Amino acid sequence: MCSIDALASKNTSRLEEKNLVLFNRSLEIIETKLKASDYDSACLEAIKSATLIDQNVKSLNLLEPNYDWNEIRAVLIEFPRKHCPNLIKSYK
Repeated sequence: MCSIDALASKNTSRLEEKNLVLFNRSLEIIETKLKASDYDSACLEAIKSATLIDQNVKSLNLLEPNYDWNEIRAVLIEFPRKHCPNLIKSYK
């Protein structure tokens, strides 16, 4: 029989993995939008990815400890600042 702590840990792990999958999908969307020269959509997705990092940095760090999540976030924010300044105004 599984303990409540084991079940909670398993659910937390699934949520952490889901966040990583969402982040990876977001990067794929950015790539697709850039290839299509759809910069506004790429910028919006970059902001979405940066927000995902903001909200889940601890769990992402547990799954991918060798990634510099702050640096990744900084790059994701810099792209819209350079290419879509009208969109970045709404993001810190």
